[in-house]
Amino acid sequence: MPVKRSKVGYVEQRLEFPCEHATRAVIPSIRAVVARILVNELGFTKYAAAKVLDVTPAAISNYISQKRGEKYVDKIMSDRHLYAIAREIALMLSKHKGAKTPEVFMRYKNLVCAICSQVNVYAQMFGCEANRRGDAGG
Repeated sequence: MPVKRSKVGYVEQRLEFPCEHATRAVIPSIRAVVARILVNELGFTKYAAAKVLDVTPAAISNYISQKRGEKYVDKIMSDRHLYAIAREIALMLSKHKGAKTPEVFMRYKNLVCAICSQVNVYAQMFGCEANRRGDAGG
């Protein structure tokens, strides 16, 4: 967490919104877990996984080889509930072959927000708009 003590004794904290942190750290971790599920459990090729996640095959390779998105992967993979949500994302994307219908997009967004709100330290400290509106989760 970006917190440090200043010379005068008060704590300085970087102004960062929960979704800003999510963009940098949480969403790449969610994609990494989903990529691993698609390739390792559902038998997708890296190219097919890249297509449904709308990323490059190189990104999938980086997710699988733990070179990208690693900050929260262990937390997501070790939590049964969070892993089940990630698996639901993978199954949904698999079923719809990456189709971007409004229904699929909204379900994808809600599932990602459900994971993010549980692992994002900023969302836990300051709240999350998606949680306040009731968008996150099932």
